[in-house]
Amino acid sequence: MIRQYRYTEKELNELLKSITIVVDTRENANDHIIKYFDDKKIPHVSRKLDYGDYSCFLPANPELGIMRDTYFDCVIERKAHLEEVSGNFTTDRTRIENEFIRAKDSRFIMMIEKKENKEALLAFKKIKKVIDELPHDTGIKTNDFNILKDAIAGIGSFEDIIEHKYDTQYNEKSFIASLFTFGHRHDIDIHSIDKKYAGLFIYHQLYYFVREYLR
Repeated sequence: MIRQYRYTEKELNELLKSITIVVDTRENANDHIIKYFDDKKIPHVSRKLDYGDYSCFLPANPELGIMRDTYFDCVIERKAHLEEVSGNFTTDRTRIENEFIRAKDSRFIMMIEKKENKEALLAFKKIKKVIDELPHDTGIKTNDFNILKDAIAGIGSFEDIIEHKYDTQYNEKSFIASLFTFGHRHDIDIHSIDKKYAGLFIYHQLYYFVREYLR
């Protein structure tokens, strides 16, 4: 067993650098996540998972006591937007709860990606166009626009559920009730994440899970 070893910091870092992300074969529309892995040179493979969309393993390293590829019971279930979660809790409710049940012995994390707030971005572009066309210098720099654009949050937070900022008829009270009920019933950690940070979120969740296990 891995736990019988006490690794030096150097050995621990060597093992952690070898962490390989497992991406479920059914996962799609995740180019932004794969790009993050590739840009950061994070090893990843596509394999069928029994539940969840992302997990990880440590490749065999006999010199450090890892005699064969070692898989970890930590999975991340990715939801592309609130509409997908809404569908899971209504038309797909039985299937999603069965998935939660199968994962009962695992660390299960649900990551809800924030969907681009198209109305806010459109308003931002209109304002920027007006300012750009003014005949005098406004003192507003390009970086100011970038900061403002980043401040326009996508849709996918708890507040967005309360305010029904999603494109389904699912009642917001029922949505919240299902989200919290399933979370407590099946011990699920639920996070709302900006899409551009999804790859980082997945990797670091798995990285620190393995790190704690090895320590």
